[in-house]
Amino acid sequence: MTLKEQLNKDYINYMKEKQTLAKNAIQLIRSNIASVEKDNKSEITDESIVIIIQSHIKRLKESREFAVQGNREDIIKECDKSIIILEKYLPKQLTDEELVDKIKYIISMMEFDPNTGDVIKLTIKDMGKIIKQCKDEMGSSVTGERIANEVKKQLLSK
Repeated sequence: MTLKEQLNKDYINYMKEKQTLAKNAIQLIRSNIASVEKDNKSEITDESIVIIIQSHIKRLKESREFAVQGNREDIIKECDKSIIILEKYLPKQLTDEELVDKIKYIISMMEFDPNTGDVIKLTIKDMGKIIKQCKDEMGSSVTGERIANEVKKQLLSK
């Protein structure tokens, strides 16, 4: 079953069960999917849906921060519940240890020039290309923010 089919199935179940918060969270994602499909004139992939969900979760976390500043407990709880509902559609996220190991490995591979056999010293200026390589290899199993933070930490510790 595709992620889109799962979202549609869960949306119907949430409607039947009168779980308004969950239904609304899924409806926003379904709406974004429909918009992307209309713009691209093609079916959306599961990977693209994951990106949409991650983006929406990021916005929910930002809204939660504003709610914390405004001392709005009702909005904080709503954001937290929506985040939990949407996170179940994301692939398993890497643990901190797995992330560190993968980033160290990627950096070590990028520090080796296969043509000359020389070691290339990577600096903070290379952070962008390292992050890109990490995102390409790890996909949606980790957020860009976590990658960027860990890459920066690894480069500064050298």
